[in-house]
Amino acid sequence: MLVSKKVSRSVGSIGALLALAAAGLGCAFGEIRWTDPMGHLMSLEETQKYYSELVRFGDYHTALRFVDPELREKFLERDDLSLKFTDYESGPVDMSEDHRDSEVTVVYLGYEPDVLVERKFKEKQTWFREPPGNDWFVRPYLVDIEEPPPPRVVASASDVEPIDREREQDWNPEE
Repeated sequence: MLVSKKVSRSVGSIGALLALAAAGLGCAFGEIRWTDPMGHLMSLEETQKYYSELVRFGDYHTALRFVDPELREKFLERDDLSLKFTDYESGPVDMSEDHRDSEVTVVYLGYEPDVLVERKFKEKQTWFREPPGNDWFVRPYLVDIEEPPPPRVVASASDVEPIDREREQDWNPEE
C-alpha cells in the first residue's frame, strides 16, 4: 500500500510538470487565444497585413491570389492600379462570431504619377474563408478617394508691384 501511494504521487507530479511544460511552451511559441483556438483571427491578421503591403508596393499580381476568385478579373481592371502608394494604415479587424468573415478598413496614402500631390485612398476589405480550410480571400472596394487640395496661389498679378525701370537703372551693386 505504501508503494502505490508513492507511485500515484510521482505520476501526479509528473503529470503536473508535463502540463506546466506544455503551457510554458505554448506561451513561448505564440499566444493562446481561448476564444479562437484554431487561430483564424491570427491567420487573418497576417494575411490582411501581407495583402495590404502587396497593394501598397504595387505588386497586384501577387496580391491577386488573395482576391475572391470571382473578382480577380475585375481586380486587374481597376482604375486605381496606376496609383503609387507611400504608406498605409489598417483599422481594427472586425471578425464575425463564427470566424468566417471579417471587415477591415485600410487607408492608403498615395499619388497619381502625373499629379504629384499625396492624398488618402480608403479601401473596405471584406474577408471570408470557406471552412474547413483557413485560407482567407478578400473582396476589396475602394470606397473613398480624398480630393486633392486646390493649387496654392502664392501671389496674384495684382499683388505684384510693377518694376520701376528708373530706379533699376540707378542701382549699382558695386557702390
